[in-house]
Amino acid sequence: MVGADLMVTSRLSAILGHHGLSLRSIAHGAELSGLQLVLVDLNRDQESRLQTMRGLSQVTPPPLIVAFGPHVLMRDLGRRARAAGADRVVANSALPVVLEGLLARAEDPARSTRSTHD
Repeated sequence: MVGADLMVTSRLSAILGHHGLSLRSIAHGAELSGLQLVLVDLNRDQESRLQTMRGLSQVTPPPLIVAFGPHVLMRDLGRRARAAGADRVVANSALPVVLEGLLARAEDPARSTRSTHD
């Protein structure tokens, strides 16, 4: 995960834990290869996090990138996040439902986890 405050982190950790996964924070300059799913918090420090997404999208194979942020900014910020490599861009309020859906699809090999739709 790139960014996020304690409240968001604890909610996401609980969702991932339910699926036998754990949340790990990605520090600036960290090794980015081998990641399968990256959640990017665009609530703060957007420019730095958009830059991180650009780097993530260059990794082979690229991870699934889900960016989230305030719904009032998602029109412009969402467009910029997609241009930076985000596969999904969602409002903060939708993140838990979207994450649950992605994890459920990942557990079912007959369904794809890659999507560019919100």
